[in-house]
Amino acid sequence: MAALVDDLDLVAVRVFLAVVELGSVSKAAARSAMSQPSATARLQKLERQLGVALLERGPSGSVATDAGHALTDACADVLAAATRLAARADAAHEPDDVLRIAATRSVIELALPQWLAAADLADVTIEVSELDTRQVAGAVRDGRVALGFCDGPLAPLGLRSTVVGRIELVAVVAPSHPLADRDRRRRRSVSGSELASARLILRSRGSGTLDVIEAALGPFEFSATGDRIEVPSNAAARLAAVNGSGVAIVPLDLVAADLADRRLSRLECTDVDLDQPIRLAWKGTRPTSRAARRLHGFLA
Repeated sequence: MAALVDDLDLVAVRVFLAVVELGSVSKAAARSAMSQPSATARLQKLERQLGVALLERGPSGSVATDAGHALTDACADVLAAATRLAARADAAHEPDDVLRIAATRSVIELALPQWLAAADLADVTIEVSELDTRQVAGAVRDGRVALGFCDGPLAPLGLRSTVVGRIELVAVVAPSHPLADRDRRRRRSVSGSELASARLILRSRGSGTLDVIEAALGPFEFSATGDRIEVPSNAAARLAAVNGSGVAIVPLDLVAADLADRRLSRLECTDVDLDQPIRLAWKGTRPTSRAARRLHGFLA
């Protein structure tokens, strides 16, 4: 038992949890910035050490075995314990008047400035990094930031988090688009199947907005139908929709003026949930620095 603990590979544990989350060794390897053969070798070594098969591999991906499912929570606990150790080490030299935050562009544009102003942190130097949702979670896990604001559909694995806000997403098209209502004063109702099969203007991989859209449209064969245009930001998606390139699913606040001026038409999605939660994420039982705890206490 002692030898197993001494030799336990935390990277392999993290990769295993990523495979459980993503359903693919290759995707887990990419998230961990390693090659697939290296990730596979680490997973196989972990299975030998534990004496059980953790994953069942198939042509369409990898899923946890019964034993793997039974050990998932324990693996998350191991990473959480290691994270607490790193957090306490950070706290030993992190000044209380500096707060490092990572957030997605949507959160920075739509909510974060108001939250920081309302939280009364004038005595704190705040450093904000703009990252996509997956990178935000990684920055918190690695200890590069004390707090992260993610906007994907699921809680980030291996971190504590709480929902502190929501972004209302809407589907919009140019008035000339076939899905737009000819009477511009009304909204055209569309089904999930119609939306999934339309030409969609989507954010690039790693975006929380894209994750929400994929989760919402997954039941309607989203990955198998329709045409896709990839853009780097919600602002670019809005512009593409105004130009008639397709259907954009973007925050309502971003296109409110366009809807009012009838540059865009809103589609009423009858059977699709486009709720995008904003989660405040941190590692350990609670944020370590006093400044981080102040913002956490204000929002949570």
